[in-house]
Amino acid sequence: MSVHSRRMVHYLILCYRVLITVMDIVLVAVIGLLTVTTIYGIARDLIDLYLGVKGVEPTIILSNAFLLIVYTEIIRSMVIARRRPEMYLIGIAEAGFVLSVKEVITSIVVGALDKLVMPTISALALAIVLLILYKYVLPMQRIKRTSILRRKRIAKTVRQE
Repeated sequence: MSVHSRRMVHYLILCYRVLITVMDIVLVAVIGLLTVTTIYGIARDLIDLYLGVKGVEPTIILSNAFLLIVYTEIIRSMVIARRRPEMYLIGIAEAGFVLSVKEVITSIVVGALDKLVMPTISALALAIVLLILYKYVLPMQRIKRTSILRRKRIAKTVRQE
């Protein structure tokens, strides 16, 4: 590989890392803004519910509370993906699972049992996806990572001898 192509690869990797960092910062800022807005909405709805204002439904408050959990899952998946990139997919699937469970609980609280089928199917599908990811994908990543570390250790000991 020539010096020019090495510099080009190094430059592309640097640009990629900077772009990912900028995207993470923007995502954290947007999710932070959404979290503050959601907390404000929950507080406003609770005060209105306490004062007896008409038009405030407890299901909306419950739905907003579950949105806070979804925001937390998204931030958690971003933090985990920083250390282990293969975990990003699992974080997204977990956030989707929490969102599906939120829809199931909201449907039960509202009493709309006819609208319960789709959220239940999506929660079940995401649970199966998570099971497959945890059972089959992650062990493969661990095997790859440990074999790479072993090769590095062997190469280091060979160089020292």
